[in-house]
This record gives sequence, structure tokens and C-alpha cells, in this order.
Amino acid sequence: MLKNEFEVEKIFAYAVALEQTGRQKNMIFGWQNIIYILNADKTVLLRLQTTKDAFPEPFGFFASDYDSPNFIIKDGGVEFIQRGTEFERTKKCRVPNQSFSDAEEMFFKFYQPDSFLYYITFHKESLSFLNESLSHIEFRVKDGKLTIIQRDIYSGTIIELNRKIELEGLGLVENEDVLPPGPLCNMPIAGIRTNDFLALFNFNDKIKLYLPENPGYFIIEGIHNELIGIVSGCLYDELGTIRNLQEVDDGRKIKENGDGVPTIDRENKGKILQRRKC
Repeated sequence: MLKNEFEVEKIFAYAVALEQTGRQKNMIFGWQNIIYILNADKTVLLRLQTTKDAFPEPFGFFASDYDSPNFIIKDGGVEFIQRGTEFERTKKCRVPNQSFSDAEEMFFKFYQPDSFLYYITFHKESLSFLNESLSHIEFRVKDGKLTIIQRDIYSGTIIELNRKIELEGLGLVENEDVLPPGPLCNMPIAGIRTNDFLALFNFNDKIKLYLPENPGYFIIEGIHNELIGIVSGCLYDELGTIRNLQEVDDGRKIKENGDGVPTIDRENKGKILQRRKC
């Protein structure tokens, strides 16, 4: 039976907390020192690493089923164990349709850091400037300057955040953004669902958000447990229509193939598993 160390317990509690706040319904997958958290909408995939191999075999379960730090892995799922003075309680959990390998494959399809050159940093303290009830957040880079916008399409209200030259009160020495320099260096508008953005801060006080040059999805990084995330972007329109990662991937395949027929690189699966420790 596995008794999770505090590090693993914190990661699982992170996914459970997202369930309880109503921000995400999550599936958790693990193997060795890697944990993936994939939301039910398939718009957010987070990858975290533990300091040592904690799980001897792959497993998956729904965060809403989490019951105890003590569990056994069996047939790709988990059974949570609680012991009292009179009884021992076992909770056998359903196994998601997806698997650790599915999450791993999806992650490495999208995790292409060399194609993301520019990023911004965002601190948890600044979340108070955003309206949780508004559907999405826009990131604009024009003339080398960052603007973050939220719109209320019903009232016409617009919330606009502009980066201050000096970040007062956060203990930061300098602006940590890396954006295209110069008055003619702009980037296309990129949108992200508000709930997806807020969920990134349950485990990290600061994230690095890599902006896509071709809007579709974002890569995010956090310090704790070497967090790396793939977050789907909004199809930019007045309603902030969201695509899940499967739809984003299909769009990329159609564009790459040129014939409108998605294909899957079956030969790449082995390479994905070899890269998982990176």
C-alpha cells in the first residue's frame, strides 16, 4: 500500500480543490515521478514532477473520488484505504477512459517550447484585478506593450490591465516579460478562458505564460514541482468560444496535412515515453 508523502498529497489536494471551487472537473494520472492533471473539458493539461519515483505503475482516477493518502494501485485504477478501530474501509474507484499514456501523448504533441518565443509573468496578487464572472481574458501585444482585457459583452464594460513600468509592492526588481521589441512588433490577440487561467494559481503564486504567435494554445510554467501546462485558447470572437485540446490538435493536423484529413503519428508514441523524464 502506498502512503503518499506530503509532496504528492499537495498535488492531489490541488486537483481536488479545483473540483470543490467548481473551476475544473479533473482526472489524475500518474506513473513513477510524473503526475498529469487533465480537466474534463480537455482544455487544461498540467504536468508535475515529484522529487522521486512515487508510483511503480501507471494509474488514473477522478479527482472527485480522492478519499485518503493511503491507496493501492490495481488494474490501472486506485483503491483508497481507511482504517478505524472496528473496520477497514476500501473505496474502489472507477478508471477514466483516458490513461497515463494518453495524457503523456497529448502533452508532448503540444509541448514544443522552441516555437514559443515570448512570455509574460503574472502574480497571484494581481488576480484581484480580474472579474471571475467574465468568460475569458484577452492578451494583446502592440508596439511591444502588453495589455490584458476582459469584456462584458452584455453591458459593454471593458476591464483593461496595462503593465506598470515599475512593479511596486511585489518585491520585484524588474519587469519579467519577454515580448517582441519595437513599435512595429505586434502579436495576434490570444484569448484564454477565465476559469482555466484562475485554476493555474491554485498551486503556484506566479506563472509564466508563453504567448502563441499563432493563437491556439498556451504553454505555462510554474516553479512548484516543475509545473508545465498546456492550456487551450479561445477562438477569438465576441463570445470567446473555447476549443478543447483535441479540437486544437485536429486543426493543427488539418493545416499541416493540407488535405483536411487528420492523421496520427503512430511511430512517435515510443519516443514520447522516452522523453517523459525531461
